[in-house]
Amino acid sequence: MPTLSSRTPSGDAQATNPRLSPARPGLGFRRFEFLVWLAPALLLVGALTYLPILTEFVLSLFAADGFSMPRFIGFANYTQAAGQPDFWAALLNNIWYAISTVSGKLVLGLIAALLLNGPFRGRAAFRALFFLPVILSFVAIGLLWTLIFNYNYGLINFLLQAVGLADLKRDWLGAPETAFPAVIFVDLWKWTGFHVVIYLAGLQSIPADLYEAAALDGASRWQMFWRITLPLLKPFTAVNVVIASLGAFSVFDLIYVMTQGGPFKSTNVAMVEVYLQAFQFNQFGYAAALSVIVLLLITGLSLGLLRILPLGAGRTRSIGLHVVLQSKGTELRPLPAPRLLRAGDSLPVCLDDLRLPEKRNRFSGQPGFSAHHLRS
Repeated sequence: MPTLSSRTPSGDAQATNPRLSPARPGLGFRRFEFLVWLAPALLLVGALTYLPILTEFVLSLFAADGFSMPRFIGFANYTQAAGQPDFWAALLNNIWYAISTVSGKLVLGLIAALLLNGPFRGRAAFRALFFLPVILSFVAIGLLWTLIFNYNYGLINFLLQAVGLADLKRDWLGAPETAFPAVIFVDLWKWTGFHVVIYLAGLQSIPADLYEAAALDGASRWQMFWRITLPLLKPFTAVNVVIASLGAFSVFDLIYVMTQGGPFKSTNVAMVEVYLQAFQFNQFGYAAALSVIVLLLITGLSLGLLRILPLGAGRTRSIGLHVVLQSKGTELRPLPAPRLLRAGDSLPVCLDDLRLPEKRNRFSGQPGFSAHHLRS
């Protein structure tokens, strides 16, 4: 008969039971060892990202011109920004710039991705050509297109002159009505290839059997694009919208190189206005306040887009393919063929020569089989 003993557990029991084993030296340190490895990266990010943001906010509370001692003025710079029409006009230009570039990148990127996704000779070379402008710097691209748009010796006016359309020659970057569209065109030329790559990744992630099933069901190419391709590309479209929107509201180098915000501030945007106030008018405190306002607006835009757009994969969403079997006796027959595949539609199944023992449907109590959902 087993008896209770007051003896301490054996060494083997202590080794196998961590609760009974004595505390090992250095165990507390190992719990925080990951901080040692993260410390260099955290210090680097803090020194190059968060410290400048904090310094910028502190500077925005001072009147600083770079020559005399800064003078604390509280939120006077923010009050000045609220009543400054040039800054709000620059923000309005940013909004139009964002609407034009984001919509253009989405449409052109999707069209180019659909064309480059098909099998044809030289597909890899064309994909590389589309992506080539992305790897070029904004300064180099700005200088290149400034020469192309030049009125006297630019390529565009030269070609118009050569084909007998001299009346269409313009000072493309010197006129307010053409400077802003010209800058938008260059931005689209540079970044469309980047969004093409994202859309290509989305197109290649769509299972081919969805298109095969839709083709068997009599769907046209347009219907397959509208009912299958576009819905399954929503997460990739959301990523493109976020990236393009943030880039549009933080654009600086391209516009500064090509127009410096002119002519007559027709291409002036928020970050160009910040630069001009700081380094042309020596109002560093006021420029810092403008930078904080732009930072808050971009942060709010980012959080809003992350909130409303389907960026995450989330749970797997049904594409609406239902296998519905109709029973007559013990022989299974497919239902009549439905129209185009949509959410909730039925996909007819041919089960020739298939006979199963009759069962009672647990939901209705009648002979038959319940519907099953197929998820992608």
